[in-house]
Amino acid sequence: MYVGRFLLFGRTESGTPIAVYGVCSRSFPDRRARVSDDEAHIVPEDPEYAVENPYVVYPCARVVNRHLVLTNGAQTVPIADKLEDGVPPREALASVTLAMDYEHDEYGTPRIGLVTDGRSAWLGKAAPDEIAFVRVEPGDGEGYLLSVYGEYSTVPREPNVRLTDDDPLEIDPVASFDHFVCAVVARRAGDEWRLEGRNRG
Repeated sequence: MYVGRFLLFGRTESGTPIAVYGVCSRSFPDRRARVSDDEAHIVPEDPEYAVENPYVVYPCARVVNRHLVLTNGAQTVPIADKLEDGVPPREALASVTLAMDYEHDEYGTPRIGLVTDGRSAWLGKAAPDEIAFVRVEPGDGEGYLLSVYGEYSTVPREPNVRLTDDDPLEIDPVASFDHFVCAVVARRAGDEWRLEGRNRG
């Protein structure tokens, strides 16, 4: 199953809040997730990729005011900046995503994003044919999966994956996603988010 980019938020069976931003790509597979302190970026191994397509390089994660922001593009920074200025998560996510709109590339790639404090999350999408934002609050073992393409491309209003205490990249259906490239896995420990970059190979 090809999903492009995806977001996952939920709580493991033992109650740990977890969030994932993952990249699956057919056109630009040579990219890596690089984590530095409280932020992460998707970067190409070959800088020439950025010349071919500016959308392949972007910040995908940032921690601010105990909130985690995960997105599939340049909207990460302005959303985080709004949170830093005291704007509520709903407004920060929706206003920036709507202002930037879907990516005006040849595919009309939707923008997807989430903002979470670990208990609940605002999850949303702006696509050429859909705009949707919902607040989700998973129970233990429940997860919400949103992808750019495919079966999981509709913003979920109910849990649509089961989260065990195992590696979130190994759960069903994530483990079956085609053309996996890299991901950022975030786990909540106390009041802090810990980010980990995961790269193919």
